[in-house]
Amino acid sequence: MHDTLRVVQNPGSSVCVFDPTYANYGNTVKCALPNSHLSYIPALDTASWTYLPDPQQSLDMLQDFCKNGAKSLIIPVPDNPTSQIPSDSFIKAARDIMEDHHGFLILDFAYKALWFDDMPDCYSWSPNQFENLISIHSHSKWLSSLGRRFGWIEAHPNVIKGIEKITESTLLSPDTLHSMATTRFLKKSIKNQTLKSYINSTRMLYKKTAEILIENIEQYLGWNYLIPQGGLYTVCPIPNNENSVTFVERVLKNTGVLMIPGTGFGPSMNHAVRISYGPLCYDNNKIEEGIKKIGKYLSI
Repeated sequence: MHDTLRVVQNPGSSVCVFDPTYANYGNTVKCALPNSHLSYIPALDTASWTYLPDPQQSLDMLQDFCKNGAKSLIIPVPDNPTSQIPSDSFIKAARDIMEDHHGFLILDFAYKALWFDDMPDCYSWSPNQFENLISIHSHSKWLSSLGRRFGWIEAHPNVIKGIEKITESTLLSPDTLHSMATTRFLKKSIKNQTLKSYINSTRMLYKKTAEILIENIEQYLGWNYLIPQGGLYTVCPIPNNENSVTFVERVLKNTGVLMIPGTGFGPSMNHAVRISYGPLCYDNNKIEEGIKKIGKYLSI
């Protein structure tokens, strides 16, 4: 992402993201584009706790940002922290707006393999069709190789040339051992026809785990939540509008259960938490145990 932003826009121009969105984008923009900033497009309505309830209003705001010089829009699909997926019509409209302003739509596909219902149309898009489309992929989630930030990018040849130039200085040599291991896995799984079944079974495993998390939030907490459409998370508002950092620290000290403060994901999450179900997909009982502990502590 860092190198991509350096290629497609100049320092000082803003980068459009949703509020909330992946927490690391802010620091990425600071490092890649001095004097640039994030331009937040509201996605989470904290009053109704719904996602993109007024798509046209969000698109109008994107249009305004582009008129003022924004040159890229980053959308994680599925999202982190909300695990939501914008509608096909919304993503298409956003792509068209960026094209009209000679900007780029950047789809962050770190969680691409983990969609739960209908496959989004944008999964089949190509820079050969849309020159202003950039998609960034990672092996870390679908291949369960967390910590090894090894992936690939799809973009117009001119963008790829620019990224190649920058990575000569910033990357130089990727993780050779992991490259070899990934290549070996892909060759074997394609040959014996297990790759597709592995991806499908993994996706369904996470979907079932997400359902279990939501059931427990309903039963033991009674909080609002977003039903995950993919990915590894849901987000919930904190009772009594408490500061998210203070709340998470207090719950952790008294229950041993860790949630992630929403502060880093955008202004809409200042009084909310992200809850991950990913690490416990093989131990669902711990999800119930953890949520139950939180509910018991908060009821005292």
